[in-house]
Amino acid sequence: MASLVQLALVFGGFLAVRSWLAVSSANTARVAAALSMLEQALGDDARLLEVQRWLEREWGGRVRLTRVDGTPLSQSPDAPPEFDAETLARVLAGERVEDGDLVSAALPAQAPRLLVRLEFAPVLLPRQVLGGFSVLGLAALAWVLTRTVAQPVRRMVVMAERLASGDLSARTGLTRRDELGALATALDALGGRLQQARLSEQELLANVSHELRTPLARIRVALELAEAGDAEAARDSLRSISTDLGELQQLLDDVFTVARLSTAGGSASLTLRPVHVPLSALLTRVAQRFVELWPTHHLELRDAAGAPMVCVDPVLLRRAVDNLVDNAAKYSDDGTTVRLSVRRRDALLELVVEDQGCGVPPAELGRVFTPFFRGEHVRARGTGGVGLGLTLARRIVEAHGGTLRLESDGVRGTTVRLTLQAL
Repeated sequence: MASLVQLALVFGGFLAVRSWLAVSSANTARVAAALSMLEQALGDDARLLEVQRWLEREWGGRVRLTRVDGTPLSQSPDAPPEFDAETLARVLAGERVEDGDLVSAALPAQAPRLLVRLEFAPVLLPRQVLGGFSVLGLAALAWVLTRTVAQPVRRMVVMAERLASGDLSARTGLTRRDELGALATALDALGGRLQQARLSEQELLANVSHELRTPLARIRVALELAEAGDAEAARDSLRSISTDLGELQQLLDDVFTVARLSTAGGSASLTLRPVHVPLSALLTRVAQRFVELWPTHHLELRDAAGAPMVCVDPVLLRRAVDNLVDNAAKYSDDGTTVRLSVRRRDALLELVVEDQGCGVPPAELGRVFTPFFRGEHVRARGTGGVGLGLTLARRIVEAHGGTLRLESDGVRGTTVRLTLQAL
């Protein structure tokens, strides 16, 4: 019932406003047309009289025509009163004066030759009825707009203010199926992304701090031993400094690369230097590095010898594949095998990395490529890292026009499929 009442009030207000606009528009149009016809007849008194009679007959007009020197030219039987001094001065200055339905003007406005006063009979509704409908309609429209527009907009303003003050949990809570609902949904999604970005930032700081602590501690111990004069112990410790510095360099490179990609808009900002290289040679170098870095694991390289030539940036693509095999070793037990194979599928080449590790829970599969994301199962293993390996790998592959997909049943083993265009 309330909805019907609202609809009726709004419709009544709409009709009243429309009627008022129609009356106003009609009167304005008639005045403009009448002045135009009179101006076109200037210099021909007979034609001026014809226009006057037409206005009286067709539009119910009341007309008074006076020459600029004050000599009367013609007037209707019930013509408007003569010009008063103030109105005469205003029209001679080029102004059109309106006093209710009475219009006074000089023709032409810039060099007056004829003074005109005219008034038309009112059109359609009496003013009292029109005014009542207008007030009713406007009041009803304001009430409806307050409930349907102002309140939701206010809730969105409050949410924006809370976000600006640092409360990233703020949401509008609006569920509507209109434009305001779409705007509220977009604002809620923005709040969610901001909150996730804050969490990612905090997680990054915690992970980087953790990853920096261990190699820096080992380097400090080696330096202290060297300072103490224990040359043999210092030499043993210094052997690991190169490895520690390499880990630090890789960590910083990953963080800076992701920051640059995120700021500049993703993989489109990667500068590729593609050349024709044998894929077999690239994978051989990946295998050699794996053996040196992961002596407790086995790498099985399949079908690499017959791999074709590819047009890629060899440094970036190798970095992507290194990240994939590193992840496979990091999240699988010592003594297990990581399999890296090459498959030809029509115009595509597919690199497949398979491990025998802990797998990825189905709930986390959609987030593994998110920067700085590390699942609960990863944290439990204490493997370290800041959650950038898969992010960088995907962006490098996509910059080459390829795809990167991850498959896992969440129980044992993960398969990553990297596809590229074959030559």
